[in-house]
Amino acid sequence: MTEILLGEFLSTIAFHLFAYAPFLDHLRVKKRLLPVLLALIEAAHLSAFALLLSLGLPFAVCKLVSIPISMLFFFSMVNMERGKVAFVYAFAMAYALMVCGVAGNLAPRLFPGAPGESSWQYGLLTLAVFALTAPLMLRYVKKTAQMVFETYAPRVWSTVWLLPMLTVLIVMLFTYGKSESLLALFVRILLMLCILLSYSYVIESVRGFQRHVESEERIRRLEDLTAIQASQYAYLLNAMEETRRARHDLRQHLAAIQGCIDSGDMAALSSYVQAYGASLSHETPRTFCKNAAVDAILSYYAEKAEKSGLRMEAEFRMDSRCVIPEPALCVLLGNLLENALEACSRESEPGPIRVRAMQTGESMLSLTVDNPCSRRPRWKDGRLLSEKSDGFGSGTESVRIIANQYNGDARFEWRDGVFYASVMLNP
Repeated sequence: MTEILLGEFLSTIAFHLFAYAPFLDHLRVKKRLLPVLLALIEAAHLSAFALLLSLGLPFAVCKLVSIPISMLFFFSMVNMERGKVAFVYAFAMAYALMVCGVAGNLAPRLFPGAPGESSWQYGLLTLAVFALTAPLMLRYVKKTAQMVFETYAPRVWSTVWLLPMLTVLIVMLFTYGKSESLLALFVRILLMLCILLSYSYVIESVRGFQRHVESEERIRRLEDLTAIQASQYAYLLNAMEETRRARHDLRQHLAAIQGCIDSGDMAALSSYVQAYGASLSHETPRTFCKNAAVDAILSYYAEKAEKSGLRMEAEFRMDSRCVIPEPALCVLLGNLLENALEACSRESEPGPIRVRAMQTGESMLSLTVDNPCSRRPRWKDGRLLSEKSDGFGSGTESVRIIANQYNGDARFEWRDGVFYASVMLNP
């Protein structure tokens, strides 16, 4: 029993380390607790394995039954969309099958008297083959995992993981217990090659899908910008017309004033000037920002808020030159303000929407939008869920994508009935 457990330990511990490597920044526990976590997982795996052996089950059956225990621990410890986790984990399983196949094929040749996969010699060979191949495979899986993590397509990831996972499970079931067979070794190596090719194809396809979704989002926001610009154009035309009428009316007022002066009737002149002053509008155009495009966005949403009975407070300390392209900043700001207005429209007693921006030097911009929100928003895997559908919020995801494109960060928090959106850009 001891020798069997030692062989099982040597042949599994490396793959537990390998499986967790791409997810070190996405664990539900702190990194320094990972060694303790792995020790507990391995202990649970070996305990279940020993229990099944003591019940008289065959070695191969015990191994197959104990595998789901490790998988259960793994999926519970990683904080990410389950589809992405399963997609990357399938690669680790395929790699483990290939290494075990190589070790199982070499063991009877190097150790003729060893009892196959249940020996410590097999476990030691597995560890040796892993050590030789791990650097290259680890580099590949980390790069692949990073592309998976950065690709936002929840509906795709929720199903695409089935293809590699089912392929691995089928190969595992049909080659298990046949490690000495050259055919089984060939099938496992072929599986590894298929996984490598299919991962490249799937990831590129999903990223293409994401680019398509992002393009649609940009088009939608550009349409919004066009509507805003049309509104501003109409406002300018109206202001020009009012200026023309004011210049025409001014001649009449000047003639009336000159008449009072010529007649020496100072009382009539004073009364006329007071009446004329009272007829003038006290409203003055408000400028939020030195940048014309950003100011147009702020003016549009401030007017939209006012029509909805809401108040928007804006404080922008930024130059006329944007630190990122104007369309990207306008899309980002438009998404945040649109979400804030929608959230306030659902409140019985909406408070003010506060918008602040601070530019540091010529390359850093921080932007915050705070709005009342009595109901706690829904999160899943660290991302906000939409209030309109079952998926993730497209507006907040668009903000996150733009922030990542310009070496920044986007954070969304809810505390004490207020929703806080913060974006840092550092291109």
